Amino acid sequence: MRESSLVLIIVISVLLVGLFILAWLFLRNPTNNECFSKDRTTYVTFSTIPDRLSNNTFVENVKYILSLLTDEILILNLPRVSRKGQKYIVPDILNELTSNKFIINWVDVDEGPITKLLPSLRNKMIKSTDIIIIIDDDVYYKPKTFKIFKKLIFKNPEKIITFCNKTLKGFRGIAFVKNTMQGLKNISIPDSCIKIDDFVIQKYVKDKNIPIFK
Repeated sequence: MRESSLVLIIVISVLLVGLFILAWLFLRNPTNNECFSKDRTTYVTFSTIPDRLSNNTFVENVKYILSLLTDEILILNLPRVSRKGQKYIVPDILNELTSNKFIINWVDVDEGPITKLLPSLRNKMIKSTDIIIIIDDDVYYKPKTFKIFKKLIFKNPEKIITFCNKTLKGFRGIAFVKNTMQGLKNISIPDSCIKIDDFVIQKYVKDKNIPIFK
C-alpha cells in the first residue's frame, strides 16, 4: 500500500513539474506565441497614383490579385488629394469590387510611394501580431507569392521576408509581422526622400537591426 502511494506521489510530482515547465516556456516569450497563432490575419496593402485609378490595366490587376487571395484582405491606401493637387477619383468598376476582402482606405495625406505601407501601420484594424505584405500596383505577382510569404513568416515571425535577395525592394513584395515595423509609422521623411520608399524602409530596418530572410 505504501509503495502504491509512493508511486502515485512520484507520478503527480512529475506531472506538476512538467506543467510548470510548459507554463514557464509559454510566459517567457508571449510575443512569439502570439505570432505563431493561426488566428492572425494577413493584409496585403498597396497604393497608387490618380492617373492609374481609372486605367483598365489597374482594375484588372486588382481583380487578379484578389483571385490569388485565400483568407487574406487586400487594402488600397488612397490619399484624397495627391502631392501634386490631383484628386483621387475611384471609378464605379473599382468601387464595385470592394467587399470584406477588398477595402479602400482613405487617408488624409499623400506620403508618396510609402503610402502603401504607413497608413497600414497606423490602421487600428490591423493588430500588432497580424501579417502585412506590401506590394506595388503595377507588378504581376506569381500565384503562390502570398502563400510563400505567409509560410515563411510563420517560421520567421521576427524577420522581414523578401524575394530575390536581402535588398528590400517594395515592388518585389515584403512581408512582416506588423509589430516588427511599427516604429516606422512615426518616422519623419525628408522631402528629398519622399519618392524613394525603398530607401526609407531599408534605412529603418538597418538602424533597428531587424533581420531579413530572403
